[in-house]
Amino acid sequence: MAHGECVKRVVETWPLAYGRCEEGRLVSSVELEKHSRLTASTMRRLVEARFSPSVIRNILPEVFGRVDPVDFAYMIGLLHDVGKASTYYLERYVSTLLEGSRGGLNGKLSFPYHEVVLALIMLHAAEARGAELDEVSLAAMDLGAKVISRHHSAMPDRHPLECDLKSCRASRDLREALKNMCRSEVTGLLGRLRESCNNLELCSEVLSVLDAHLRDAKNCLELSRSFGVPFNRLVEFRSVSGALGLDALAVYRIAVVYTGALIVADNTAAFHEGRESDERGTPLFVKHWMRELSGVLD
Repeated sequence: MAHGECVKRVVETWPLAYGRCEEGRLVSSVELEKHSRLTASTMRRLVEARFSPSVIRNILPEVFGRVDPVDFAYMIGLLHDVGKASTYYLERYVSTLLEGSRGGLNGKLSFPYHEVVLALIMLHAAEARGAELDEVSLAAMDLGAKVISRHHSAMPDRHPLECDLKSCRASRDLREALKNMCRSEVTGLLGRLRESCNNLELCSEVLSVLDAHLRDAKNCLELSRSFGVPFNRLVEFRSVSGALGLDALAVYRIAVVYTGALIVADNTAAFHEGRESDERGTPLFVKHWMRELSGVLD
């Protein structure tokens, strides 16, 4: 079997943040847990050193007067790619390999809409388990979902607004990925990542809520069948979970600040992991931020 060894290694090391097969071998891979932790630590240092937590508090004091802006950044970094753990992406990649194609893009794993998958689950869990959380934690989950859903928004059809209008709602990939999030591979990952919260209250609370939500398969099935309401909340800034009555412009500004930070942190982490870029070289904005953050990320 031409791709047998690669399939075996991908299955054994799942969940992955990145993987590439060549000539039947897994020649490059990054474990999702390691990438999540690296992105989280990069987010923490980036926001702490360059994004002024005091300014963030002033923009949205109702939330960040009680939630540390740096801790929020760390939580987002830890969660941003959890949607990749859906076993749908594993099954999709393996089937394309066994059918004789190279699988994914140039032999690489692909995770279409994984950022929307996790964001929708965050909103669904906040709605279903709101009684377990105070209004600040609910608002933080909603803001986190808005940010995470946008961290691939520079790619065609991946911004939530474009995705909504063109492709996401009709996407089989999105529905199947949602359906396959209620699996032990995902809850196991969340459990391990929760250990990295290092006693940060919001981080531990949110990961525990997501873990509990994904242990009930009917939640994923329900969301895969109808996700219109939570999807609308991803593109809406006038309302946020909880009852804080937040200003829409302030919410938008926070979403933009943290989305920018997450894009930088995610791609900087990928650079440190030695991933092959689709651009056949290090993107210029990554080179810029590596210089900008010289001494901060060492």
